[in-house]
Amino acid sequence: MCIRDSNKLVAEVMGLGEGEDCVAKFNEEVAACGGSTQLIQEYELANGKKALVIAGLNADDTREAARRAMKNDFRCM
Repeated sequence: MCIRDSNKLVAEVMGLGEGEDCVAKFNEEVAACGGSTQLIQEYELANGKKALVIAGLNADDTREAARRAMKNDFRCM
């Protein structure tokens, strides 16, 4: 489940409902990338705006994904 407020926002952006499992959704999203531990994904919101989610399975993965995103490196990793 999504526990922290930031994860609740990401859950909303990813289209998860209350109580749905963020980790399962993360794993589903990265499975398309060969089972990566990092997610850099753009989502379109209901209002037409876009959100960029940068996430990892742990803090180091998240920092690495953010570093890659800042360098426009969106390869599956």
